[in-house]
Amino acid sequence: MKTLRVVLACLIVCSVQPLHAQTGIADRHDELCMGVSPNGVYLAAKREANGARTLVIKDLTTKRETAVPDTANLAELIWSPNSDCWVGVFRTDNTESLRLCTLEGKASPLGAGAQPSFHPRGTHLACIRNEGLVVHDLRSGKQTLLARQKSGAAELASPVWIGDDQILFIRLHEIRRIDSVSRNSEPRIVMDESPSGKGSPTRLIPSPDRTRLVVCRDGAILPGLRGDFIFVTPVEPMKLRRIGEGRGITWLDDRHLILENHERIYRLGLDKEAIEKTVISGKGQALRPSVSRAGTVFYDIRTEDTNDDLFVNENDRSAIVSWTDRAD
Repeated sequence: MKTLRVVLACLIVCSVQPLHAQTGIADRHDELCMGVSPNGVYLAAKREANGARTLVIKDLTTKRETAVPDTANLAELIWSPNSDCWVGVFRTDNTESLRLCTLEGKASPLGAGAQPSFHPRGTHLACIRNEGLVVHDLRSGKQTLLARQKSGAAELASPVWIGDDQILFIRLHEIRRIDSVSRNSEPRIVMDESPSGKGSPTRLIPSPDRTRLVVCRDGAILPGLRGDFIFVTPVEPMKLRRIGEGRGITWLDDRHLILENHERIYRLGLDKEAIEKTVISGKGQALRPSVSRAGTVFYDIRTEDTNDDLFVNENDRSAIVSWTDRAD
């Protein structure tokens, strides 16, 4: 193993390790990874055909594929924790709307909305609408407005569930908490991140056990390149720890993160004082990581070098691959 030790403000130990398993999972490679289901059984991918992209749901066990119609404008897909449905964010011009879709592709419109977040049991969906933070009860259809914003003001962002009845969200440079969704309790400030030159909070990502939180701040991570400055904090009490920067971040488990940075995919270990940073992607540009509950990472590979068994023929330039740190 070759190890490169780098000392930064947040102290990172970086290693390049042999890949235990990097596997092409599709027999065609004109696709973009849109996300793996939490149970690891289904993979959503956008496939190009006749100049347009259509969503395909792949059953990784049976190899069955289901094409979902009217998904050319699908910008984001979030799986239910139960892996039995997903919600899509559709963008048309300057508007965003939500649809709840089954595995068979049956869609139920949820109206205007963005930044959806499923309840841990999949029974409710929080999102940001023009009027504010709204929670949909997916069983009854009831909608509850929990926090208002001025029309078109874009004051609110990134609602996330941290329990059965609790939500965190961003209002401008503050992180606020709703202690009881069912009682529509008044949001309270739990962190005030006044502008610091690194940007205000833009996105929150809770760990699987809901005890820790990734806080992202948008900013220029390199000249001419925008991305996220990334911090981790306990949910309560909050204390930010900077862990780096990148353009895509997700939890691998309660102790590790998966980070996309400079077209490579890294695993970050959080248990020690020094962040343990390990490259897990192979050659080529690695983008759009997604993680199953069992810890398998799916992502896109883009490359000009197709002399690789990940690629079916010499015309291929991209593939969706999977990686796991468990040896075969």
